[in-house]
Amino acid sequence: MRATVCSLLFCLVACASSGAVAATYQLRVPCEGDYTSGDLRRFLVDFGTSFAGIQSLTMVWEGEVTPGLWSDLLWGSEPDPGGFVAVFYRNGGTISDWAKQCQTPLYGYYTFPYPEHFVVATEFESLRGYDSWDFLLDGVAFMEVCMQHTYHIAITTNETTGSYAPTGTIYSANLILNATPVPEPATALPLLCAIGACVLRGRQGLTRR
Repeated sequence: MRATVCSLLFCLVACASSGAVAATYQLRVPCEGDYTSGDLRRFLVDFGTSFAGIQSLTMVWEGEVTPGLWSDLLWGSEPDPGGFVAVFYRNGGTISDWAKQCQTPLYGYYTFPYPEHFVVATEFESLRGYDSWDFLLDGVAFMEVCMQHTYHIAITTNETTGSYAPTGTIYSANLILNATPVPEPATALPLLCAIGACVLRGRQGLTRR
């Protein structure tokens, strides 16, 4: 009996070690182009496979931001930097369904009035305490990309104060996903065979006794 148990444990370990392990997936996000503050674009993200677990998701951005200008007749003027935000939806619904978000720093403050180029990697973090990745385990989810800036009062040009919002361009954006794929059916077959062999061996041992 002890030999049977040891054989079973050995088979379980061997089959588990041959199962799915974490892998890295890269996916281009088609959000390239010019943006003004407040612009929002929505995309369907499809990794083409399902996952048993997700460890992390990062967005690698490249682009540039041309700063705007915040101007007040009383307080004076100041550069208005801009940046980008990406949000994943849990159910593909409304703002209340936001699940994960990442955002770039704000750029252009120190280069005003000239653009600032950037390449940055930002990791998605939970929103509203939603820590689960269940919405992405099937490999498909909706996401939004938008441009933001510091002084939201200057979304459009204000001729009275001279304020105007920043603009920006995304040259490229790629998702880097660290996840464990769902094991292929062939992976489970050796485990089932091993268990069956061990059970049969145990029965043979009992018959001899």
